[in-house]
Amino acid sequence: MNKLALLRTLLALALALAVTGCPDDDDDSALADDDDDDDATDDDDATDDDDSGDDDDSAPLDTDGDGSPDDEDCEPEDNTIFPGAAEGCDGVDTDCDGQLGGDETDTDGDSFSPCEGDCDDNQDTVFPGAHELCNDGVDDDCDPLTDEDEDGDSDGFTLCGDDCDDTDDSISPDSPEQCNGVDDNCNGELDAAGLAYQSANGTDTFSGPDRARGNAYRIDASTTLESFEQRLSVAEGETLTWIVYSSTHPTEGYTLETAVTSTVASADADAMTWHSSPQLDIELVGGTYYAFVVWWTAEVEYEFDVPPSTIEVFSLGARVNPISAGADAIPAGADLIAPVSTAFYPQRLNAVLEADFDNDGAYACDTDCNDGSADAVPGGSEAACDGLDNDCDTSTPDCEGVVFVTEIFNDAAGPDTDQEWFEIFNVGSTDIDLNGWLLRDDESDQLWLGDSVIVPAGAYIVLGATADTGLNGGVTLDFEYGSDLSLSNGADELVLVNPLGEIIDSVAWDISAGWVTQGGASMNLDPIFSNAADNDNASSWCPAFADPFGPGEGTGTPGADNVTCTIPNSGAGVGSLIITEVFRDPNGSDTDREWFEVHNPTGSDIDLLGFELSDLGSDSFVVTSSVVVAAGTYAVLGEETGGDVLLDLSYLGNLTLGNEDDELTLTSPEGLEIDSIEWDNTDWPDLEGSSMSLSPCAIDATSNDDGTNWYADESNVFGTQDDFGTPGAANGTCD
Repeated sequence: MNKLALLRTLLALALALAVTGCPDDDDDSALADDDDDDDATDDDDATDDDDSGDDDDSAPLDTDGDGSPDDEDCEPEDNTIFPGAAEGCDGVDTDCDGQLGGDETDTDGDSFSPCEGDCDDNQDTVFPGAHELCNDGVDDDCDPLTDEDEDGDSDGFTLCGDDCDDTDDSISPDSPEQCNGVDDNCNGELDAAGLAYQSANGTDTFSGPDRARGNAYRIDASTTLESFEQRLSVAEGETLTWIVYSSTHPTEGYTLETAVTSTVASADADAMTWHSSPQLDIELVGGTYYAFVVWWTAEVEYEFDVPPSTIEVFSLGARVNPISAGADAIPAGADLIAPVSTAFYPQRLNAVLEADFDNDGAYACDTDCNDGSADAVPGGSEAACDGLDNDCDTSTPDCEGVVFVTEIFNDAAGPDTDQEWFEIFNVGSTDIDLNGWLLRDDESDQLWLGDSVIVPAGAYIVLGATADTGLNGGVTLDFEYGSDLSLSNGADELVLVNPLGEIIDSVAWDISAGWVTQGGASMNLDPIFSNAADNDNASSWCPAFADPFGPGEGTGTPGADNVTCTIPNSGAGVGSLIITEVFRDPNGSDTDREWFEVHNPTGSDIDLLGFELSDLGSDSFVVTSSVVVAAGTYAVLGEETGGDVLLDLSYLGNLTLGNEDDELTLTSPEGLEIDSIEWDNTDWPDLEGSSMSLSPCAIDATSNDDGTNWYADESNVFGTQDDFGTPGAANGTCD
């Protein structure tokens, strides 16, 4: 090949490479997928190139493949969200227009959107669960099955017919109220009336005209009394008057609330049955006492129950005391000072019980034992001495053993009237108010404390018959109970009952069972047994070995710590004291003038504290104050005045020296018989106005047993009654 041919070949090859490596972007093929400036039928296609000279045949980027380019798609990686997508009820801007769909929006502000069931999002009174109203076919609750014109529960009432719940056939204007916290009868109130209280039937009956009988109650929870009933036997056609009184005190100050009458129908006549008052609708106010009384003028037989036992508690309050009066005592329209009876009368109280009066979640008609206090509820925690059954469990008494009786002055020197008292101690750490408590015996005595009576923590209070210190022997009282209580000398009881009806303490004494009661000395609970359990035992008590508590001669420690029942050893032996003179038969009346004399022949003083003076019968006296008989001297023990004799000790009427025959025994605190004599009219001198005197030659515990060693003193006059004797001095000579 020559050079020219070679050059031509190289040029052709260069031209071919140029055509292959840099193709023209203009294709004149028959396919109309490009443009050709030289061909009028081959122009730009909108989906392909343009005339700019930079045409590109590749598709725009669509990452999620939903047909919307990424630069137009608000969620380019979610193929359910893209422009033009249908909006759903999912709270998502599905169509990328910057807002939720219309059905997803709560337009009327009633907390429901159409997506949430709002069937009219332009009315805020229409939404799922709304109460159906009588409003011309509006579906207020968005439930076509509960339209106001339909009886949805088939109870005979529609919502437009006063049915307050058309989904429950037990709720309608005709339904009875139940204890369930529901307005069962659609009257807008929780007003189920029920039996709030029923006493036991009476144990006895009595008949009589012109009577008023009933009971008083403490009401703790405000409610409505619908009616009350009483067991009576009444003739047909007779009229009964049903009366309600109120007071702020359990036993006084009652005023009339209402009085209504009823006529006995034949069906209720001549049989002992529950007779009911007419409908009363009396509003009972918590914290008030009410008396419910039936009054009749015809001959009516009625039941009663004797004796009262305790406070009877129910959910609204408690029965506190009975009322008994003649008709003239409580005429309708007049005030009543409630006379307390010794018998309770069978009654029923019907009241509104369904409401939770104290808002503690329990209903009066169900399990709430006290619907007047939110601090008393089933399952609660018991709090000591707050006057409430906090857990509604009677097996955990409130305040048990915290307050108890510690001293009883039941037998004064002389008449007991106005002088009796007793003492209560609070062993707890908080003050206790006895307001609402009952203090009673086992018979008919009742002391209702309707006022505040505080027993301070760790302290005593004294309650007595009268606060007049000029009458009561000089004791300062914390509470005067008048004649409501009487403390018997031989046997009686004191029972402390709290407002829940629980017995907190009781003491029952009986001298026939070993209890020592003595005129002029209180019964004193030994401090080592100072609790509510040990004070049940006779051995825990003794006469108060204390100084007189007032200007009188009564011994005790009212309002202060008790004294010990343990007496120091007397040191006395047989014959350490000798009975040397007995003035058993004064001139005229013996009352308050008898006395006898003891002599201490030893070389040591002897204190008579704790000695017992007794006969072989019922006479007995324990010396409760210190009386020292000095060595070689005499002491005179006698009645209150001693017939002008200066006494070393008064035995306050606890001994009587018989004129015909009797005995005298001196027993030491250790139980040792120190001396004893027994006289009669056979060998013993018996001369009115003269003492029996022991011969000075026979002063020992054996010789003075022989009546022939005694003589009638007729030479030494004492006092103002021309009596003979030598009280407190040596007897005559050894003749």
